[in-house]
Amino acid sequence: MPERYFKATGLDSGQKRSLEWFGNEPLGDPDLVERFAKALQTVRETSAEDIGEPALVETALRSLFDELLDFEKTWFQTPAELDETVRRHNSNSASTPVTALELDRRQREDHFRQHFGPPYEWEEIEECLAPGRRAPRGKLKPEFRPKCLVCLCPMDWIYFRSSPETWELECGRAGWTPICRQCKTWRACEVTMMS
Repeated sequence: MPERYFKATGLDSGQKRSLEWFGNEPLGDPDLVERFAKALQTVRETSAEDIGEPALVETALRSLFDELLDFEKTWFQTPAELDETVRRHNSNSASTPVTALELDRRQREDHFRQHFGPPYEWEEIEECLAPGRRAPRGKLKPEFRPKCLVCLCPMDWIYFRSSPETWELECGRAGWTPICRQCKTWRACEVTMMS
């Protein structure tokens, strides 16, 4: 079964902090890890028996902070699963052979791309704010408005489209991106188109 990755970011006595969960263990400041262990124990004791471990972990993580600012989750294949995927893939003679290391690198790059880029510079966002720039028809704006991790105000959604040069080089990206104009901060683009 793939390994679950969680990251909760929130306010703890007015201070922004975060705790991650990967490989069946919490990663973060020792005091948060200790509080998480207690919260997880409480959740286990009070939850129905048929709820899975990932749901218990997510509930405990979400309960740690005075105010939850951001929560991300994804799956990573375990080494054994990567080996099995490689075996199945490479047994198909029409496929280009791959290694478990290549697949692991790909899943981690996908995770990074999903959570940490693009856009990479505020100037790229300003280009998307120019008059006349709109989202393509049918690309509905997300309803949930995440909070800026600097000023804690709700962020605005813009439709980000990388520069024409990136599309010519076949590395273009487009999708909804939450931004904070006041702090000039943003989150990674929720990619809906790529070249």
